[in-house]
Amino acid sequence: DADYDYIDYPTETRILGAAKLTGKIDESWSLGLLSSTTERTYTAYEYDGERYEQEVEPLTHYGVARTQKTFNDGKQGLGMIFTSVNRDVSDSIMSKQLVNQAYTFGVDGWTFLDEDETYVITGNFIGSYFSGSQESVTIKQVQSYRYAQRPDATYAPLDTTLTSMGGWFSRFMLNKQKGNFRLNAAIGAVSPGFENNDLGFQWNADKINGHVVLGYRWFEPDKIFRRKFFDIAHFRSYDFEGDNMNNGIMLFSHLQFVNYYNLGFRGGYALQTISRTLTRGGPKAANPSEYWFDLDLSTDNRENVVLGIDGHYSEDEIGGIAYRVGLGVEWKPFSQINFSVGPEYSRNKNMIQWVGNFEDPYATETYEHRYVFGKISQETFSANIRLNWTFTPKMSLQMYIQPLISVGNYSDYKELAEPRSLDYNMYGENGSTIDYNPRDNSYTVDPDGTGPAEIFTFDNPNFNFKSFRANLVFRYEVLPGSILYFVWTNDRVNSDSPGEFNISRDFNALWGSPTNNVFLIKFTYWIDV
Repeated sequence: DADYDYIDYPTETRILGAAKLTGKIDESWSLGLLSSTTERTYTAYEYDGERYEQEVEPLTHYGVARTQKTFNDGKQGLGMIFTSVNRDVSDSIMSKQLVNQAYTFGVDGWTFLDEDETYVITGNFIGSYFSGSQESVTIKQVQSYRYAQRPDATYAPLDTTLTSMGGWFSRFMLNKQKGNFRLNAAIGAVSPGFENNDLGFQWNADKINGHVVLGYRWFEPDKIFRRKFFDIAHFRSYDFEGDNMNNGIMLFSHLQFVNYYNLGFRGGYALQTISRTLTRGGPKAANPSEYWFDLDLSTDNRENVVLGIDGHYSEDEIGGIAYRVGLGVEWKPFSQINFSVGPEYSRNKNMIQWVGNFEDPYATETYEHRYVFGKISQETFSANIRLNWTFTPKMSLQMYIQPLISVGNYSDYKELAEPRSLDYNMYGENGSTIDYNPRDNSYTVDPDGTGPAEIFTFDNPNFNFKSFRANLVFRYEVLPGSILYFVWTNDRVNSDSPGEFNISRDFNALWGSPTNNVFLIKFTYWIDV
């Protein structure tokens, strides 16, 4: 948090060594093993005229083992997976930030319920365990997918004395795979203590979820359509405290015309529910009900030029609106070349976008904190540009380019008036005041005018994020199984003119920004043993 005179902070840590083994023990039994060790990494910095060095990544080992076996000609299958992360956190700062060991172990499988393999049940169960210092385990508890620090938490609340945690994840699904009638149903749960972010990616914990999908598909062409389907789904989620976090219905359909044009529709309605995350670690609040729909249309993908358009619209009960439109052009002049461009523009007006949390002993209705929100009007422009060029069966070129501009402008600041509700106190009304200071680009709020509530200040949250990313990969198969890669990546970022959207000015500012270039050469040699 210090204002360093100079800092050289590494963006990655190097792999000291790694080994991978994959293959089949027999026709029905596969195996995969991976082991990797990354080096201890330091940052050099200067503060108040003195030079320092600090460890920012410990010596770490990562391991993965996966196996799967099928039975009865594939009608049943059983798999297992084990992952491990082991860190040498001897540094006092690292020991407070990272756990020293983390493990997961899981089993998964499937079985068909009939001889013609129409109905199948799949399922899995995964357990996790990690340990470390009290500080590092506390960091895990307050992550955004858990928020154990909520003042109204009654199930697995924050415990700063813990030095280890365990949890589990499980999900089972029934699917009908053949015939005109479609059925898909699933139920699953992830406990508050489940954790796989040390080797993996996690966005959910403390959740019980289920859904049912019913539909019908026509496979035989008629005078208008080659094929079509319609599905209806119901979904619902709860947390381990019994609050309904998600509840709604959805409709899906896809129509392919006799000329191979395609039309798709998706829509749904979600009821008002309870959110654990809206206040970013504060008490639960209400999510407004909303409806949405999406449309997409594309031309015959067998042609040399394929055109597509898609759109989205949604609206909630308190005035929030979002819409998006995207275009797509795919060009295939030869069988070896595929070039596509997909620009997209979206606009979003959210009435309760989180701004910040501020302590105030007089905010008794909201656990002595003020949870501040604003209305955000956000505009985003982006494009995906791809080129796949196969020169010969042994030589190819791939390119991906993505420019992006996203601008957010905030207004109508307010605070949550009562947990588990859509009630908010608007600043500037009922005796409260809010003042903007252009000199330091901040707002000062007095929640009750001349009353005892504490005055607080927050920075203007407006933003203008611009980025450009490009990847170029050249692949050449020197010998059968032996491949040479040349890779170039380019990226640049700019944040000038927050809150103001001007596509011409913003692209010029982005193009003039400092650029990062990375060049990589990789050679893989196949040894036939």
